[in-house]
Amino acid sequence: MVYYPGEGTFSEVYNSDTTGVHPMVLTLTSLSSTSVQGTFSGELLEYHGNKVKYFTNGKFNATLH
Repeated sequence: MVYYPGEGTFSEVYNSDTTGVHPMVLTLTSLSSTSVQGTFSGELLEYHGNKVKYFTNGKFNATLH
C-alpha cells in the first residue's frame, strides 16, 4: 500500500513495511466484475525517512476496468 498526497516531491511518499514491524490491514468487503470495496488501517513508513503515518477506519471504492 502506498500513500502519496499528490503535492510537491516524492519526499511525502509513505509505503507498507514489508518486514511486518509496522502492520497494515486491507479487507475486501465487496468484489464484483465492475468494482471493489473495502477498508484499511495500519501504519505506513516514510519512503526516505523514519516517519510513520497511522491510518484508521480508511475506506475505498474503486471501479474495475
